[in-house]
Amino acid sequence: MYNRITALTVALLGFSSVANALPASPIKPVVLLLIDTSGSMEYDAENVQMEYSDLDDQLVPTCDPLQGYGKSRFVVAQEVLTGSFVGYHCLKQDRNNNLVPPCPREDCPYPVPHIMVPFTVLQADDGLIDLSRTDVKFGVMTSDTVASDANDATGGYSYGPEVGTNYGARNENAPTGPFVKPSPSDDPLQIAIRNDQVQTSIRSAIPVGGSPISPMLYDALYYFENDPDLAADIYRDCRPKTVILITDGRANLGEATGPYKDSVTAAQELRDAGIDVYVIGFKLADGVDTLVEAIATNNGAISAPLFKADNSMDLAQAFNQILGSMAVATQSRTMTVVSEETGNLKDVQYQFNAAHTHVTTPDGLMTIPNARQGLLEQSVYQCGLDTTKPNEPRLARILRLSDMLNERADSSRNIYTWIDGFLTPFAVDNASVSAEHLGVTSGQTVFPDFSLDGSTGLCKTGFLTGTVAEKRERFRQNLIKFVRATDDTCRRNHKTGAIHHSGPVLQGKFQDAGVSIPSFAAFKNSIKNRPVMLYTATHDGQLHAFRVDRESGTHMPSYWGREEWSYVPNHLLASLKKLPAGASTVMDGSPVLANVVFNRTYATALGTESGNAWHSVLVVGDRDGGRGYTALDVTDPTDGNWEVLWEISHKGRCAKGHGECNVGGHGAFENDFSRLGYTYSKPAIGTVSVCPSRSMTSCNQNQLQEVAVAVFGAGSGDGLGIGTGRSVYVVRMDTGEKLAEFRTGGYLGNVDATCTAEGTLITADMVGDVACYSTFPGTFMTRCFMGDSAGRLWRLEIGSPGIANWNLTLFYDPYMSKIPRPPVTSPIRAPAYSAPALSIKPYRNELVIIYGNGDVDDLNNTTRKNFIVSLTERVAPFPSVIDTDRTCAPWNDLTCFKYYPVQKKQVGPIVNFKHFFGYDSQLELVGGALEGERMMGPPVIYGGTAYFTTFVPDPTRPCEPGLGKIWGVDFAQAGGTCDQFKPALPDEVNPQTLLTHRVIGSGTEGAIPYGPVVANRPMCFGDQSVAEAALGGTFAGQPLLSGGHMSTPQLIVQTGVATTGTPEMPAQGPTQRFIPQTSAAIAPGFETLFVSSWGLLFD
Repeated sequence: MYNRITALTVALLGFSSVANALPASPIKPVVLLLIDTSGSMEYDAENVQMEYSDLDDQLVPTCDPLQGYGKSRFVVAQEVLTGSFVGYHCLKQDRNNNLVPPCPREDCPYPVPHIMVPFTVLQADDGLIDLSRTDVKFGVMTSDTVASDANDATGGYSYGPEVGTNYGARNENAPTGPFVKPSPSDDPLQIAIRNDQVQTSIRSAIPVGGSPISPMLYDALYYFENDPDLAADIYRDCRPKTVILITDGRANLGEATGPYKDSVTAAQELRDAGIDVYVIGFKLADGVDTLVEAIATNNGAISAPLFKADNSMDLAQAFNQILGSMAVATQSRTMTVVSEETGNLKDVQYQFNAAHTHVTTPDGLMTIPNARQGLLEQSVYQCGLDTTKPNEPRLARILRLSDMLNERADSSRNIYTWIDGFLTPFAVDNASVSAEHLGVTSGQTVFPDFSLDGSTGLCKTGFLTGTVAEKRERFRQNLIKFVRATDDTCRRNHKTGAIHHSGPVLQGKFQDAGVSIPSFAAFKNSIKNRPVMLYTATHDGQLHAFRVDRESGTHMPSYWGREEWSYVPNHLLASLKKLPAGASTVMDGSPVLANVVFNRTYATALGTESGNAWHSVLVVGDRDGGRGYTALDVTDPTDGNWEVLWEISHKGRCAKGHGECNVGGHGAFENDFSRLGYTYSKPAIGTVSVCPSRSMTSCNQNQLQEVAVAVFGAGSGDGLGIGTGRSVYVVRMDTGEKLAEFRTGGYLGNVDATCTAEGTLITADMVGDVACYSTFPGTFMTRCFMGDSAGRLWRLEIGSPGIANWNLTLFYDPYMSKIPRPPVTSPIRAPAYSAPALSIKPYRNELVIIYGNGDVDDLNNTTRKNFIVSLTERVAPFPSVIDTDRTCAPWNDLTCFKYYPVQKKQVGPIVNFKHFFGYDSQLELVGGALEGERMMGPPVIYGGTAYFTTFVPDPTRPCEPGLGKIWGVDFAQAGGTCDQFKPALPDEVNPQTLLTHRVIGSGTEGAIPYGPVVANRPMCFGDQSVAEAALGGTFAGQPLLSGGHMSTPQLIVQTGVATTGTPEMPAQGPTQRFIPQTSAAIAPGFETLFVSSWGLLFD
């Protein structure tokens, strides 16, 4: 009826990998720790002598350095819960004489000495509370062993309503081991603060007296039923609530006396109130285990929530198993990727989906707290699989790339990093990847041990032993193995790290791209045989490259879906050590691909260059995992033929071929990225035409250079220095050198926020993904747009050849219509993370910008007021008067135009429509609307329609999932007044009827959509693709449209929780789709390509 820690029943863990009914975000569980602090917890944790009571003073550790100090049971519990002691030593305090220090104090006189670890002894952040510091709302009660009901020292600081006799828990005012309630807030920072207070309480507790087990259970129930914070919790009906009793002794105080029932009944009353009860019996004496087992199982009436622990590893494993039962569902914050570059005629289209989910133990019976793994799926579409719809392609097979990587032998993988300017294997036997590179400081003598515990399959806790040199080397090897997820680590079988926000990007061959540039045509011809690759970043600091094409649609070659290589950026090496300690991510940015000529002069532009001048480049940021960007040349992406171009971080720039970083000096302009924050901003890559010197305002045409650049914001400065995150950078793609910076405070006089009376200040972090016009090969970027953390839109003017003329302007503030305008720090503002969608307005040659805002992770926030807005960029002569009709009712925004006297023009926004989801023009809630609706991912423009997704939690039903919506509206016209949409989404039943949106999900089925992608399934000719039919198939020699069928384009949206509607089932193979999605049919459109960062937008 109990677990010896290494096994756990499925009944205990009943969880589902994909839940059908979940609230908007995983609800953080409440875990109340009841720690038996009776006198026997002072006994030596390793003693083998027989114990008879709580008063066996001969069984305590010696605390003698010559005899190895020793650890009491309570010290072991402290380490497991609050972190391993660094340089452990203890003091043995005799407290049997009130005249001798440390007495007199509350626990004196008492015959059993107190084993105290001085507070000067530091602790590692590897305790179980540390590892769930922001994910679990811990509370703690320690034992009140004094019978009096006084709430001060005379009564043991009694808690609860008992009168007369009051054992159980100490109250919140106790100076040692006070009751600390779980955080009433779900904010991760507030949870972390409260959990730190829990740890402090545990560290301060002093074991004394007997074991009031039933009274502690009584007090726990009183807390759960009467605490006002719990009563006010909107998730009280669905928040997991758990009591974990940790005891080593007999129930010998208050058992079935006074107001208390026996412990078995008291535990069952907690369960009857909906609170799970687990018991960890630590160093149980003979005869005690029967009672503890009865408490845990109500005398065997329920499954076995009892764990017996004999040492620190047992105790840690018990907590891991209990916390591991609180699994979360598959999550996705990425967009679908679709491609017709399959490498063969049979496969007409591939679709890629990415997500992350929990990690289970090797036996599959439990999840591991704080551990996540990535999911990466490739869906294959072929013709002729559905006899009821013979002219439409259908899902043939699902290839789970993440499973293939997880099963891969480590010896066959190619993992690299960058040391001293050169690519090198990230491997244990490569001494150039030193402990110093991995963040070990010169004076470090203590090293955590997170190697594999062979008995449990989990990571060890504690510290390495041996000489400093031995420990450094073992730490280096353990960390490299941990990142590689080798078979001798606790990450074995989980080589694919979590894919959270890192949207995969596909590298094709551009064979269908019609660009009238001779050198580009030569470039296309040179890459026609290169493999098709998929790139994505994972939380463990790796950028992975997968080969996803195959030569035959009926054959599964060994290379299909294989990871060809992965790369760990140099600037992240020192951050990898955070992963075993529970860091949620080290790398989470979305990679961006482009084909560019690094540098082209007037002479080479006349046609003397060859296709060799073109390069396929990839740039990826760290998002909230770090403060850097990495650029690779993947023109030839096969192993051994790609190279690192540069890495930049807040510490400077490292470039290819240079053994040292910051060539020219750390403070040199081209190396200074000190304002770079957490790199949320997804770059845009393209070409600018510039004069040869940054200081020039103009130059002759024959002096002009075409330079490939990346543009990105400085990201999030949250928790960093003043001004961090409040810049925009333009860097060269070939070297990473900074060409221009637009810095808060008017660093170069190139920032203009006068429209909001902020002068040259950037007053919010530049976190938004960047969209530039135009990034198509053979064109120049002239302006870029990006959002900030206050939801505002900025315009970067980079069309002038003189870099000194470039300017960053605050283009539009959607909140300006509210009077007074909310400050940038207002809680109603939300960040604009996603890149705007750009398109040319028909017949006007004016650029339309559509963008919105909303936090895709903080889904329960209903304070923020989120929007979507469509703007037309109006460029007019200067100083003529601008159209007065540049705003529209009911907003009447005072839009501001930027004047360019030298160019004799003025530029500003014209509002096409603006819609605050659920709010009117003064941002007051509209009747019947729900608070908290927000954009989920970037919008897409296709066929004159703007498609986007939103999510809204339902505060009236907080324990049920909220609603997702797919929207389709005219991209440049309002539907009446400017707060209304012109509908453009076909109704599912009657496609001739146009709607503004349709709901996905319901009160019983979760749907958290993230960004739509347009997928136009290719036409089929019976059981043949177009290419097969044209090359000697059934329809050879006939007009292609005579036997085929044009499939209706679809919007595909990953929903993150559960699939809505009837899921697609593959016709071949056993693998089913694990990543949920939904789709909607839309009107077909014949469009011209407009390349965005996703490569799938249209204008």
